[in-house]
Amino acid sequence: KPSSAASDVYKRQLLIPKPLDEIRDPRDKFENTEKIIAAAGVRVVAPGLEDALAGSPVYGISVRGKSDDEVQIEIKEKEKQVLDELESLIFRTDKNGVILKADTLGSIEAILRKLQDLGIPIAIADVGSVAKEDAIHASIVKEHAPKYALIIAFNVDISSEAQEIIQKEKIKVIRSNLIFEVFEALEDYLMEYEAERRQKLLESITYPGKIQILTGYIFRKSKPAIVGVRVLAGKIRPGVRLMREDGAIIGTIKQIQSEGKSVDEAIAGMDVAVSIDKGVVGRNIREEMILYVDIPERDAKLINRKLINLLDSNAKDIFREFLKIKRKVKGFAWGY
Repeated sequence: KPSSAASDVYKRQLLIPKPLDEIRDPRDKFENTEKIIAAAGVRVVAPGLEDALAGSPVYGISVRGKSDDEVQIEIKEKEKQVLDELESLIFRTDKNGVILKADTLGSIEAILRKLQDLGIPIAIADVGSVAKEDAIHASIVKEHAPKYALIIAFNVDISSEAQEIIQKEKIKVIRSNLIFEVFEALEDYLMEYEAERRQKLLESITYPGKIQILTGYIFRKSKPAIVGVRVLAGKIRPGVRLMREDGAIIGTIKQIQSEGKSVDEAIAGMDVAVSIDKGVVGRNIREEMILYVDIPERDAKLINRKLINLLDSNAKDIFREFLKIKRKVKGFAWGY
């Protein structure tokens, strides 16, 4: 509402660029106007605007024919409406989720929508630079939900204190001033994280393996049996159980040696010596026998449902062979 007082004329103004100029013109070539229509840029001059938040909504209130009380009631209603909108975009919680810091409300709204579409929880969304408190929260999230230990900094700075924590805790940061780059980096991060997670999971479970006992390489017949084997596909490690083609378990690999040295694993193409607990040459082991790594049912189901595409082609084939054998064993009826 323009003031009628001469001293207040320059405190409350609506300014538009002069013809052939634009609102960002550094020479400030503007002229006053009494009204503005959609959709046009306008510069508002009024007391108290130093606390205005970029991107927040602006509402007009007509005072014609209304009492002061009616105007105040409408102002309160608009204030509540604005606050409700801001609370949906700016918040700080203690939950595990992504930290989003951006330059304006519009940027926050666009990135929030993307995160919500991807089903990603958000812990903090706010306008302004990435602060020490944001980095600390991300480090806490990393302990409980590492996938979401992520800071998105759109067109904002990162404080030196926050940067120290980010580097020390190895927090993932997506930073750009182009929103499409943020979206691309976010999708790349999710894909890479899932691929790394599956790879680590694959390394932690019992990997498919197929070996053959070599003729003429029986070093000890029992307690434990020590024989030379060739890894035909997949890999073997100490601690895995070995299964015959009829499904019978012959024992557990205690140790693997290659060229006289103990090794943690043997992969396809390697000839190694293995000691087999409970294996007895001539009873449950013989030369030229084919043996499979006995994969626990839990690991086999995990491979079958989530990790099958991470196996090489030979490992996939022997995994299917393993499942065919296991389907014949009572209590292991599911298959590939």
